[in-house]
Amino acid sequence: MAKSVFSRPRSLREWGQTMALMAIALPTVVGGLGLASDVGNFYYNYYKLQTGVDAAVISSVTYLASPTGGISAAENAACNSGAGSCLSSGAGTPTGASFGYSNGIGTGSGGAAGDVVTFTGTNSSNLKMQVQRTVPYYFSRLIGVNSGTLNVSASAPIGPPTAVGNGSCTSSCNNTNLASNIVPIGVQYESACATGGYCMGQPINLIYRGVSGSGPQYWGGLIFGPPGASTFSNQLQFGWQYKLSIGDVLPAETGAKTGPTTSAINARLTAAATDPAFSADHCNTSSCVITPGDPRAVIVPLVDWTSPACASGSCTIIAFATIWIKGVGTSGCGSSATSPLDICGVWTQSVITSGTVNSGSPSWTCPPGCGISVAKLNG
Repeated sequence: MAKSVFSRPRSLREWGQTMALMAIALPTVVGGLGLASDVGNFYYNYYKLQTGVDAAVISSVTYLASPTGGISAAENAACNSGAGSCLSSGAGTPTGASFGYSNGIGTGSGGAAGDVVTFTGTNSSNLKMQVQRTVPYYFSRLIGVNSGTLNVSASAPIGPPTAVGNGSCTSSCNNTNLASNIVPIGVQYESACATGGYCMGQPINLIYRGVSGSGPQYWGGLIFGPPGASTFSNQLQFGWQYKLSIGDVLPAETGAKTGPTTSAINARLTAAATDPAFSADHCNTSSCVITPGDPRAVIVPLVDWTSPACASGSCTIIAFATIWIKGVGTSGCGSSATSPLDICGVWTQSVITSGTVNSGSPSWTCPPGCGISVAKLNG
């Protein structure tokens, strides 16, 4: 009969051989488990730290685009405003929002004491953050290795857009849920505040141009993608998430479409008013607080309705801007509206992540900025 590998040793000699093998193998097994534990802890810290740096950078780069922000404000916002500073010596004291601190960077609760944070390479169009962390080892100390050093970084370039949205539409482009804040409202391009241009906090009353009206603050409908009977109203209510670029030529929407237009805009206003996420949002001449995704903060193409081509139905996108919509028609805008299709709101600022960044710093100069900037995360 064959001997089972699980049978008990029949002699003290066999017992001795088994114990000897176990004595030889046990340090290797324990050492392997210890090494695995230390390596696992190292990579856990790497993942946690990289996630925190990514979140800190993309959340704070908006300060570079703010008229009241700048490099110091962006660095402060990316760092720790909680218990102590996560900035390196001489880099300043953080006073902004605690994005980095809440994501496990820095000292105090939620952070790792001893993190070294720098912003080498940051400029007015790119926030760059580097964090170094010493990760203690436990089992590896038995072989003289006490710790490992992590170095992670992330950057987020920001600038005026050459395009908004991503990808292309290959079939039906209509949506059934809010997909984007890019809407097919072509607004007359103006570059100076005095002539209806785009200054943050400036009230605006967009006048529906009808068939041939043109001038400062006039608007008309545009067609994004394949035309269709319900395309304009659908895109106005739910948005267009696909790529639109400066220089694209778009057909003009014909017909007033009073009912679909007012219905789509009012649906956006209702969606914002009934969503607790946007309950604190507001925009007026003194301040604007806008949560990303608020359906009232729409992105519009700027075109020139006075040009012969656009007046004939083929409009070239000159730039993009953001408008905080307050209402439509006399019911939503009061006496400032001269027709049921006039749209009232406020010129405001927005930073989006869906689009293509142009070279240069964020700017209110129109073009290229017109108050809208695109930010992208680079790990």
